[in-house]
Amino acid sequence: MSWQLLIVVVAPILAGHWLDKHYHKASLWTIIGLIVSVAGMITVVIQTNRQITEYMQTNTKKDTK
Repeated sequence: MSWQLLIVVVAPILAGHWLDKHYHKASLWTIIGLIVSVAGMITVVIQTNRQITEYMQTNTKKDTK
C-alpha cells in the first residue's frame, strides 16, 4: 500500500508542477495534480480496506470450523 500511495501522491503533483513551469501557469496544474492525488489516495485506501475485509472474513470462517 505504501508504494501505491507514493506513486498516487507524488506523480500527479510533480507532473502538475512540471506542466505549470512548461506552460507558464501560476499553480493551475499543481492544484489539479493535488486533486487527482486526493482522489487516488481515496481509491487506494478503499481497495486496501476491501482486501483486509476479505482476508479477515476468510480467516474468521477457517477459525470457526
